[in-house]
Amino acid sequence: CAASAGSAANASGKAAVFRMDSDGSDEAHHSDHDHAQDEALQMAPAPPKDFSTEDRTLHEALEDFYWRNRANNLANINAIVAKYRGANVVHLWAQLAIKYNVPPVEAVELLSRTLYQSSPYEYSDKELRHELEEAMAEVRHDLLAQGLSVKRTELLTRAVARGAKDGSDRLL
Repeated sequence: CAASAGSAANASGKAAVFRMDSDGSDEAHHSDHDHAQDEALQMAPAPPKDFSTEDRTLHEALEDFYWRNRANNLANINAIVAKYRGANVVHLWAQLAIKYNVPPVEAVELLSRTLYQSSPYEYSDKELRHELEEAMAEVRHDLLAQGLSVKRTELLTRAVARGAKDGSDRLL
């Protein structure tokens, strides 16, 4: 006869139901229900092949975030990445930080890991933003054509050099 019951997961991932027996001893009774089945239902879909490296980084960060905060959203990750990629990633993390009470330091860390190099700025002027995106794409293309890796420091160095040559700081 069980006086009270509670549950927890043991090291094997199976549910353990703890019952207080009539003699007062705690005894774990392992459930046949396998939590691996539940986890399989809450796995994020693989990113599509057309996702960029930056999209995949955001996908990975969101997978970790939702696994900890709301596993039901794991199935929506690809759609979330598609909606918030690029310059919109700033808005995504701001909204998630508010909704899930994420400490500001953690929200900034999440944002810093997922900022898109293709959108390191945010302008309300769509013409200027388009012009800057094209210029950054040219700088990125030049780096790749020279067989160099596209790193933020190299992009900044090239942007400064291009600005000095053009007499403009618009890329900065």
